[in-house]
Amino acid sequence: MSIRRLPPWIPLSLAGLSVVLLPAAYVAGWLGDLAQVKPALAAISREQQMVQWRQAHEPQQPPASAPQVRAQWTDASVTLSWPRVASATAYTIYRASSDRAFSQASRMAQVSNRSYTDTNVTAGTTYTYWVAADNRAGQSAVSSPVAAHTYLTWAEVLHVGEGDGRMGSAISWSQSAWGLINRQSAPAAIPIWNLGGTLMTPDSIPSPPSTWFTKRGIRFRLGASPLSAKSSGGIMRFTGAMSVPALPVGQATRENMALWRQGGRWTSAVVESNLEPLPPNALILNQNGQAVGMTNAAGTLDVPHVNR
Repeated sequence: MSIRRLPPWIPLSLAGLSVVLLPAAYVAGWLGDLAQVKPALAAISREQQMVQWRQAHEPQQPPASAPQVRAQWTDASVTLSWPRVASATAYTIYRASSDRAFSQASRMAQVSNRSYTDTNVTAGTTYTYWVAADNRAGQSAVSSPVAAHTYLTWAEVLHVGEGDGRMGSAISWSQSAWGLINRQSAPAAIPIWNLGGTLMTPDSIPSPPSTWFTKRGIRFRLGASPLSAKSSGGIMRFTGAMSVPALPVGQATRENMALWRQGGRWTSAVVESNLEPLPPNALILNQNGQAVGMTNAAGTLDVPHVNR
């Protein structure tokens, strides 16, 4: 049997075809691998971008400065506010009762805005606050302490004014016919307060005029003790018995209470500090229960601690 040989062009064609098909298969395999690798490469790229973004936008250290805090208050709340601190993303509020140190403060809250209102307060109480600025890297130093003294309620202010006052008496007298005829009127009740160590009443009672035939005057008493009176600016000041509790003296607040006697009864009204004139013949108390002053018959305020 004879072996038939292939024509020489067939092996050459097969060899040429393999040269063409091998690179094509390699390219096809590479493209297939690339389709699987490409999502992984994209994920790595996104993560690198996030790292770069964090490095560019997130702080590497806590805020360098503490907030500058201001406080406003009523009888039922304390509101803190402060300007923005560079690189801060939040703020932490601390509070201590009375004027205690920061070591005795407790953390109240963390907020993202630049104000905080504390409603967990008691009227007529002192609180001290601190605020610190925060970011992802940590917390700044705390602010300087800010003290707030919540106001009393108006009922409490009224109780202070009424409770610390004492009722004195003014008795008009006359003496005529060279001392042969003496008369005196029934005593008129007047409220007396001890303001800054001075006994005062807003009820100005002028002495009746005397004539050549009749002498007239007024005697003042507090209980059984006689009082010497001096009128200045329409306000009566006394020296003598001091059995009257001292009212603390303070500055006017935005709103104040006017307290006076009318028809034998206490009358009160809340007034704005810029109101002029004020109610006449009244004691003026601020929202801390402190005496601001007294008004005369024209409603003009008299400073209590200035002796005249």
